[in-house]
Amino acid sequence: MKRSIIIVLGLLLISITGSFAQDPNSSIDLDYVSDPVFLGVTFGYNRVMHSVSLPSSDDLGMMCPKFENGSSNGFWAGITYEQFFGDLSNSRQSLIFRALYSTYPAYMEVGGEDLPTQVRIYNNQNELIDQRVIWTSVVNTYSVKYSVASLEISYKIKPIEGINLGITVTPTLDYVLQKTRDQRFELLTPDNAQFNITQAVLDSSHFTLTNNNRTVIIKQGDIDGANSIRVGLKVGLQYEINIPGGFYIVPAVYYNFGITNVAANNDWRVNALQIGIDIRKPIRF
Repeated sequence: MKRSIIIVLGLLLISITGSFAQDPNSSIDLDYVSDPVFLGVTFGYNRVMHSVSLPSSDDLGMMCPKFENGSSNGFWAGITYEQFFGDLSNSRQSLIFRALYSTYPAYMEVGGEDLPTQVRIYNNQNELIDQRVIWTSVVNTYSVKYSVASLEISYKIKPIEGINLGITVTPTLDYVLQKTRDQRFELLTPDNAQFNITQAVLDSSHFTLTNNNRTVIIKQGDIDGANSIRVGLKVGLQYEINIPGGFYIVPAVYYNFGITNVAANNDWRVNALQIGIDIRKPIRF
């Protein structure tokens, strides 16, 4: 056993000695520094587009609109890390990892035009004193609050050597944090009019009157059948700019296409045109 250990140690010593013999200038580099880790923050603007057609059921017998293709403004913010391929000095490919919080709201509206409407006029004792036809204006609104926490892995390539223009392709996996909707029927004009709906009708329909009885809340709360996961595909263009202090900033524009539906019972996709910036700094450990 001892003889075997001595033989192994001898062979190891010969190997190390031979390595230094091949290069007389070889030495142990006590100043060796590992490649930097590129960490930073990312944030930006979402122009959100919901591709959907939502029919509205309405127990009150009012206008029953179909809400289509809502849009609104959102944002994202998070942290980012970039891992380059090959030699850092001339690498043209990398993976970019991001952990994000993003909002993808939407707003849809139907109506707003003036319509002839038969109205009842009551006195202060709530007694009917007159009926007439007047011009009224109403609007149906549908608001969506939709936010996600995301993990992204982007593949980046610089197609032109020496130019810091990059193309990115990113599959996204989003966990849905908020998925609520709010549908309302609102009386715009005249200013002195109100909806006259009995409490029995409100109780049976689960509607709510608000805004001095000028607004009926028809639906409120979580979207029916909403999925907890959103899967998307994001493609984009970016440009890297070095700035003093060792930082570099990366303005970028993306199109984020929703692959999965918001809800299982509707063809409802969330897409976004995204404009933002990454700020990263090389950090050595």
